[in-house]
Amino acid sequence: MRNQNFELLQDLSILVVDDEPEIREIIAEAFEMLGCQTALAANGKEAIAYVMNNTVDLIVSDIRMPGGDGLFLLKYLRTVLFLKVPLILVTGYTDLSVDQLKEMGAAAVINKPFSAQRLIEVACSLPEICNRPRYKQAMKSEA
Repeated sequence: MRNQNFELLQDLSILVVDDEPEIREIIAEAFEMLGCQTALAANGKEAIAYVMNNTVDLIVSDIRMPGGDGLFLLKYLRTVLFLKVPLILVTGYTDLSVDQLKEMGAAAVINKPFSAQRLIEVACSLPEICNRPRYKQAMKSEA
């Protein structure tokens, strides 16, 4: 799964939020293989507790979860904590369109089922990731 752009993710702190433990683990392992540090939360409330005490570079969250869904998490991050950390929403079903979710502050939306490679490609394409100062400095030194 190595790709030149995947280096963008190296050393990132990524929070994976999903009520299904197997899904959380698969997503976390994919990012860890690329040199990321990952943390896991089973719902939006656990994610908020984690974010309030830790620095996170990227959040990947399911939308539909008991105990605080991805929309609750997104709204709380943007309107209560005023955090602009990029959040990728993953969903099998939602009442909202991709445009509506992005207007609410989602960085990207991926429909289930999806591959780990697709998720990583989307993460690498986010301006918040590819425009990180550390990466831009590395690009200059290679030129």
